[in-house]
Amino acid sequence: MIPTLFHLGPLPIHSFGLMVVCTFLAAWARFSIDLQRTGRSPELAEPVVFWGAVGGLLGARILFILSFPQEFIQDPLAAIISGGGFTFYGGLI
Repeated sequence: MIPTLFHLGPLPIHSFGLMVVCTFLAAWARFSIDLQRTGRSPELAEPVVFWGAVGGLLGARILFILSFPQEFIQDPLAAIISGGGFTFYGGLI
């Protein structure tokens, strides 16, 4: 896997981040289709998937900080914004 796909100016686009975005877009599309099929408004999918993504990413980050408190104590800002620690079970919790 290629870690960094390309750069948009100073912002690197990583393959993992791109796959996370694709996953949330696929979830939004599938949920919209299911809502429409059951007679509900497909517009409900957008806020559900958005807040699910926010909660999942925050949960993953919180679990990372709780699992590695020494990194958070040494450099809190780096521990919060680093690219590591985004696991599915952190988001699930």
